[in-house]
Amino acid sequence: MAINVPANDLSFTKQSCINFVRSAPTTDAACTLGARQQLNEITSFIDGSNVYGSTYEEQVKLREMANGVMKQTDSKEGSVGVLLPQDHDDESCATDDANKRPCFAAGDIRVNEQPGLASIHTIWLREHNRIVTSLRAMHSAWPDEIIFQESRKIVGALLQHITYNEWLPIILGQTVMVQNGLTPLTSGYFRGYDEAIDPTIANVFATATFRFGHSLIDDHLVRLADIANTSASNFTNLQLKDTFFNPKSVYDFDNGGCESILKGLASQGAQTVDRFIKGQLTNELFTDGHMSLDLAALNIQRGRDHGLPGYNLWREYCNLPRATAIDELAEIPPGIRTKLESIYAHVDDIDIFTGGLAETRLPDALVGPTFACILAKQFHALKVGDRFWYENDLNDSKYTKFTTEQLTEIRKVTLSGILCQNMVASGMPQNSFLKLSTTNPFIDCDDIPTMDLSKWTADLQGMSNLKNVKPGQGRG
Repeated sequence: MAINVPANDLSFTKQSCINFVRSAPTTDAACTLGARQQLNEITSFIDGSNVYGSTYEEQVKLREMANGVMKQTDSKEGSVGVLLPQDHDDESCATDDANKRPCFAAGDIRVNEQPGLASIHTIWLREHNRIVTSLRAMHSAWPDEIIFQESRKIVGALLQHITYNEWLPIILGQTVMVQNGLTPLTSGYFRGYDEAIDPTIANVFATATFRFGHSLIDDHLVRLADIANTSASNFTNLQLKDTFFNPKSVYDFDNGGCESILKGLASQGAQTVDRFIKGQLTNELFTDGHMSLDLAALNIQRGRDHGLPGYNLWREYCNLPRATAIDELAEIPPGIRTKLESIYAHVDDIDIFTGGLAETRLPDALVGPTFACILAKQFHALKVGDRFWYENDLNDSKYTKFTTEQLTEIRKVTLSGILCQNMVASGMPQNSFLKLSTTNPFIDCDDIPTMDLSKWTADLQGMSNLKNVKPGQGRG
């Protein structure tokens, strides 16, 4: 399924096609033959698998298997924190610097795709080990497995809380959040778990809708010494195309390492969610000097590879009127409809990735109605269909649920607080997912609320069962 490059293409002058490898086929969930299906390599749940891996074997490789901690790499720089463990078996990383620094290892194999990802992975590794250190200081009798699993449980809860409390409302808007029951509680337990809900990641979510984020990416990464004083930084920005599978900037302590990248991410504005994707992703993705890839073209082709229905059918699924002609797509601006008419022979031919990005966004959201619908349905299933959702109170979860006091502490946590506690910083935006503004002010790190881990008492009765819990096991 190679993607043909037109002869007059101004960017791909050295190649006549873009390589595309089909996803490995599999049966449906009932193991019956039928329409071609695809596998998901990672767990569906927001369970910290990006930190701990999606299998027990992956988890073991990332752990010290002593004292509850994860493996890490010392930075050998007094003011810079630890880094992810090195993966000397991964030969995908560029070695353009004299030190030939290796790839990193994390719970998700995509960690080395670009340094922004590696930096986020690093902060969550540090958070796990920070929690372990605090719990061990209070409960020295806890063995490795118990302290590891309890820390992992906390990290998973923090990821869920930050996702639904800070990030998702920006993407979907408060209207869609409320309509779909996605807003976290401010006190007490959530009692809406439904074992009949299938939380499996939908093919359309993974293959098209959740890739809306590719439109947000800028073609450079800002590096900052101090968010509060951006003009004081003399760190050079990074061109995204130069960072693919190149961990050099994370090791570059003279320019702040991953911490300057994280401060840049918390300060730099995202691109608008629309039909445009930056050229370093569409013309220079993973370039080797001769051949490049086009991320937008790959996304469209991946949807066709997986047999996704077209945009018009997904509109109908989301209770929008099914169009009989492209000009009837009222959710897409007239000028873009004209462009679509020049590309697609029929309204039913429009790919879901293309049509979804072309929609006018909802008033208080970043995405249009079709993408908002599909995203909301998936995140609803991930909440209501997860037996280990952090707010749950189930009869069989005495040792997996949090106490009300612990939930109160988890609800204090923000991404800004996580960043402040795990790197050298004077402060952060109140919400690190938003740019600094009068409504999102700079907050000193000392003034950002943090968890009180003393609420995790030394009740060990029954906790030994945690040693048998493996990634993804028992959920749903």
